[in-house]
Amino acid sequence: MKRTRLLAIRPFMKWAVESVHLIGTDPTDGIKVKAKESGGHATWTDEQIAQFRSYHPLGNKARLALELILAVAARRGDGISLGHQHLKDGWLVFTQEKNRRRKPRKVETPVPALLAAAIAACPSPPESLTFLTNEWGRPFGKKSFNDWFRKRAAAAGLPETCVPHGLRKAGCRIMAESDCTAHEIMSVSGHSSLKEVQRYTNDFDRKRLAARAQAKVAAANNVVPLAVAAER
Repeated sequence: MKRTRLLAIRPFMKWAVESVHLIGTDPTDGIKVKAKESGGHATWTDEQIAQFRSYHPLGNKARLALELILAVAARRGDGISLGHQHLKDGWLVFTQEKNRRRKPRKVETPVPALLAAAIAACPSPPESLTFLTNEWGRPFGKKSFNDWFRKRAAAAGLPETCVPHGLRKAGCRIMAESDCTAHEIMSVSGHSSLKEVQRYTNDFDRKRLAARAQAKVAAANNVVPLAVAAER
């Protein structure tokens, strides 16, 4: 809030000093307000994803929405825009909505089995250009989809923090935990920088990856890790 106010008043103060000479000095000069760092929307956990899937089985539109966003770590705007026209020989090919006019970014990724099953189990109307449609058979708007999806998550007993964008982050987390490289994750999620990928994968299971890292080092040096040796 403080930073927003400063950004709003600073141009006026500059105008008052330089253009109309109402004041002698700019009182905002030299003032800096550091923006608070935020982790953004909560990343869905494996348990929350399983709970949603259990409540919304294949053939349910809510299940299709989850698989669509999760499988390709899609943004909400892309998830509600994707349709059969984006399927090409088992691949999902589309240009991301974000920066489409200024710096278009094309995503090409194989369609995962879970997503293919969800699409087949919940077909959209023949005339529809999107997999997901509202109660009138039309494409969702961003806000209406967000409201609709949050109600489906609440129905499954999940907290208010379980929002669509958290599924995008979960998709990135799952790829990181599956030993995908940052560049591999970027190729699916469409992120433009390694920094963004790192921010989206901060909620990975560190204990699981630590065990995997130690196992790799041990294998490379032909040494049995202590945890494994203790089990023998």
